[in-house]
Amino acid sequence: MESNPPNGRLIHIQGPPQLFLLSPTESSGTKSCVYCDNEHHKSHECKKVVTLVERRQKLQAKKLCFNCTGARHHAAQCRSRVTCFHCNKIHHPSICDTLEKSPNHDPPGQSALTATHEDQRVCHPIVIVKANNVTCRALLDTGATTSYVSAYLLSLMKITPSNTLTRRIQTITGTITKHVEVYNLSVSNTRGKFSIPVSAAKVGRRDLLTVGNPNYPDLIEHYQLLQGICMEDTDTKCFLPVHLILGVAEYSNIKTSGPAQ
Repeated sequence: MESNPPNGRLIHIQGPPQLFLLSPTESSGTKSCVYCDNEHHKSHECKKVVTLVERRQKLQAKKLCFNCTGARHHAAQCRSRVTCFHCNKIHHPSICDTLEKSPNHDPPGQSALTATHEDQRVCHPIVIVKANNVTCRALLDTGATTSYVSAYLLSLMKITPSNTLTRRIQTITGTITKHVEVYNLSVSNTRGKFSIPVSAAKVGRRDLLTVGNPNYPDLIEHYQLLQGICMEDTDTKCFLPVHLILGVAEYSNIKTSGPAQ
């Protein structure tokens, strides 16, 4: 799926679109590490806070941009054009997903929720939620620095954008300008007992993505770890549409009353 990052490149990634940016502020070498405040190394070199989960939690706690680690703005408003030197995509190198895939950077037990492996069955972290009281599927994506909403879901909500951003996209034929609408949503569980505010960028598609039906009853029956879990998604269609992507900031705000499984 394709995304339209500001002043950056057109990116093609597996799964939902993502806006990834890196600020040039650290390039000067004068900025201390945002994770441990040490002035003698850069953020991507930090040895004290090493896992991607810990680093994203630090950025969230300090209210820093997940794209450039700057203050006073969110990733959806970031205008940086610098690319990651690990993978050449547009995001901050200290939280690049390729670090987890590398043998030299792969801490035991740490991986993005949306990571997949060939020839293995994958159950994506997709849940049923209510976005502005419209029931839909949402993907929890710890690799996304921005949340996204489909044009179809917005048409059901009948709301207006809270902001419109101008994105300049560099292509092989030149630079084009796109306008990206950002919407303020209220996302809750189906019972309405827990809700979080979400700022989501509009994607001009009916579905953000479609996934194969994981057949939750079968999974729960065959895996002891899942015993006792009740899934609300009982759809029997072969492929299921997803209309909302919740990024790492929203994922960090989600609270659970029981132990993680």
